[in-house]
Amino acid sequence: MIGISADVTSVAIDGETAPITYVLSFNGVDAGYGDLVATMALVDGAWVVPHNEYCAFQAQARNNCPE
Repeated sequence: MIGISADVTSVAIDGETAPITYVLSFNGVDAGYGDLVATMALVDGAWVVPHNEYCAFQAQARNNCPE
């Protein structure tokens, strides 16, 4: 698979937020950033990635973030 991906290594649910730790890969190869941290949010019963977290993820690959 070509592109960027995140392999989640840990999740800790804390109410309506869930800090996650993940390793970023480019084209299936570890990007070498080590463990990265983000926070998911529970919205209307579904776990989602907030826009700012998604933009931070995309910034790791030097991609622009959609509005």
